[in-house]
Amino acid sequence: MQKNDEKIEKFLQYASLGTAKKEEVTEAIEKITSRMNDTNSEIVLIEDFFKSVSNKNPEGLKDTEKIKELALSYGIEPDSIDHIEEYREINTRLLSYLTELQRISNTMYKSFDKALCFSNIRYLMKDSDVKIGQIEREAGFRLGYLARLEKPDNTTEPSIEFIATAAKMLKVSIDTLISVNLSEMTPTEKYIQSFLDKVKADTLADKLDWEVEKSDDLNGMESDQDGYVEHPLFDYETFYEESECGYPNQVTRIIFKSNSFGTNTIISGKCFNLRLKNGVYLYLMNIQKNIYTSGDTNTMAKEIWMYTPDLGSQLLVTNKQKSLLNPMVDVLYQTVNERMKHPKLKREVQNAIEAFMNDDLEDDPIDDNGLPFNF
Repeated sequence: MQKNDEKIEKFLQYASLGTAKKEEVTEAIEKITSRMNDTNSEIVLIEDFFKSVSNKNPEGLKDTEKIKELALSYGIEPDSIDHIEEYREINTRLLSYLTELQRISNTMYKSFDKALCFSNIRYLMKDSDVKIGQIEREAGFRLGYLARLEKPDNTTEPSIEFIATAAKMLKVSIDTLISVNLSEMTPTEKYIQSFLDKVKADTLADKLDWEVEKSDDLNGMESDQDGYVEHPLFDYETFYEESECGYPNQVTRIIFKSNSFGTNTIISGKCFNLRLKNGVYLYLMNIQKNIYTSGDTNTMAKEIWMYTPDLGSQLLVTNKQKSLLNPMVDVLYQTVNERMKHPKLKREVQNAIEAFMNDDLEDDPIDDNGLPFNF
C-alpha cells in the first residue's frame, strides 16, 4: 500500500470520530478526486487505444511488441498498457475512500445537493446517447437505482461510484456535476463551463505548461520610464484610495484593477498563467482587498482572466460574481495549485529525454530559423 493511502486511512479514522474540520474533509475529497481523475484519464486513453487497434486490425492485438510501438504514437507510455488492471484497482480503492469521506461529509456537514446532481444527470442525458440504465450497470447498481433515490421520501445519498461513473460517461467533471446548475446556464456560460472543464482535465493529465506568478513579484512590479508595465493585467494608474485616517489620498502606482475590488486590489498568493494559441493567455488570479476594515469578511477572491493580443484582457469569471460558474473558479485554482507541486517537464525537455531513451543522441536537422525540426 502506498504511503498516500496509509495517510488517507489514518485521516478516515480521525474524521469518522467527528474531530476533522469541514475544510479538511473537503480538501481530502478534492485530493482523492484529483488522483482518481488522473487514473481515469489513463484508463480511458488506454481503452480508446485498444478499441482503435481492434477496429483497424483485430489481429494486431496479439502482437505485444507491435501494440507497445503503436502506443507511443497515441501518446501512451508503452509500460502503462500492462498496468491498466492496476489502475482499475487503484480507482476502486480510491472510490471506497471517497465514499467514506462523502458519507462523513454528508452526515456531519450536509452540503451535498442530491437534487442538483440528479437534475444535471438527466439534463446531460438529453443531448447524449447515454441512458440511465447504462450508467447504473457501469457503476455496478441494479436498474432503477436513480429512480429509487429520486423518490421524495428517500434520503439516501448516491454512491460516489455512481456519481463518478455518470460524470465519466456524460463527459463532465465530477465537480461540475455536483455543484453547477447546468440547466439554468446561458449558452455562453455553458461554453465557458466546457472550456474550464477541459482546462482542468488537461491539467490533471499533465498536458499544459502552467507558469507560476509569485505574489511578491506581482506586487513589486516596476514600469519603464514611459509607464509601460510588462504584465498585461497590470497598469500604471493614478487613483484615489482610502487612508488610515479615513480620507482618500491620490496615489500613482502599478495595480491589477480586479473585477472584485477595483483599484483596491493586491495579489494575495500564487497566481498562474497558461499560454494558449497565438499568444492568448489564461490567468488565474488570487487576490485580496488592499485596505479593509476589521469586520469586513469580503476580502479575498479568485478571478479567471483571458488576455488576447491587440484586444486586451477580459474577465471570464470570478468566485465573487453572482454566476452559476462560481464553483468552478475555486476548483480550477485548487487543481492547478496542487498540480504545480509535482514535477512537470516542458515539451522540449520531454522530447530530448524520449530521444535518449530510444538511443537517439544525434542532433536533429536545423531549419532556416536555426530550430531543430523535431522541436
